[in-house]
Amino acid sequence: MNSSRIFIALAVLVGLGVAVTTTMRSRESKKTVEAPKATLTSPKKDEITELSIARPNQAVITLKKQVDKWRMTSPVDAEAGQASVDSALDRLSDLKVTGIAATKKENHARLEVDSEHAIHVIAKGGDKTLLDVFLGAAKSGGTMLRAEGDEQVLIVKGSFRYVFDKEPKEFRKREVTELDSAELTNIAVTSPKGSFKFVKDGEAWAQAPGEKKIDKFDHAQAQSLASTASNLHAQDFCTPDEPPDVTGLGAAQGKVLLTKKDGSVVELLIGKPTAKGDDYFVKTSEGEVIYKVAKFSAERLMPDAKFFEKQPPPPAPPGGPGGQGISPEMMEQIQRQIQAQQAAGGHP
Repeated sequence: MNSSRIFIALAVLVGLGVAVTTTMRSRESKKTVEAPKATLTSPKKDEITELSIARPNQAVITLKKQVDKWRMTSPVDAEAGQASVDSALDRLSDLKVTGIAATKKENHARLEVDSEHAIHVIAKGGDKTLLDVFLGAAKSGGTMLRAEGDEQVLIVKGSFRYVFDKEPKEFRKREVTELDSAELTNIAVTSPKGSFKFVKDGEAWAQAPGEKKIDKFDHAQAQSLASTASNLHAQDFCTPDEPPDVTGLGAAQGKVLLTKKDGSVVELLIGKPTAKGDDYFVKTSEGEVIYKVAKFSAERLMPDAKFFEKQPPPPAPPGGPGGQGISPEMMEQIQRQIQAQQAAGGHP
């Protein structure tokens, strides 16, 4: 009797074990089937013909490809900067999903992929939408991304929100001039500090015939002027409604004439400083765009006679060779170099 009960108890235990095992396997099977999939199709770079970039509480930036060039159509109509557009296109065409950050809507704000925090990017090819996504926070070496109409938040490799988190001016073409200084044959500058003319003498610059002689003239300083004028970059742009008396371009105080080997002439007009005084209003005689050029570069285009003299070498640092200090003169030179690099669209 006791033996019979033991066998029954064992049978019940075995049955329970089988039931538990079956249930766990069933749950695992369901979990595997229902696990979310991290998928995203990146458009090909050459397929994209239009980009829409909407930052929170900012005007939508629209960029459209016209033949082989890009143009901004909103919030202003202007030529786009190819480098900025290329950077955006490169990122969109190389999106690599590394995981899933969340699957529920209540996590959107925390991951900054909701409409209040995200950067909404739409890429089109003609009339077809190729990609419609919300870019969120940078976390764990990736960028949070959510596709339009999807609650799932993906983790995309790399931190790249900054590529799209830009003001309209940063997507515009900021080159005021794009010339090869080696192609120049003549330079003429006029400003309140004086008028000067130079001609190319072989590979070096010389004062033009009839010019008042500059003591200790250094052709390298004339070349420096040519390089600045040939590759001038804007810090910002003037609003279309700024009157001529504000920009000072109705009667420009400074003028630079650059003559090329083919005889064509490019004229730069330098107006007044901006209200803050850190930039000058500048335009070319051929274009309608009014640029804001860094003070350092603009004033370099309005030199005095002393500018063209041979410059003394920078003073040695305090304590002689190997000294640890930096002289005020050297610090000023470093600051000017940084400003010049910023004016050229680079980063210090």
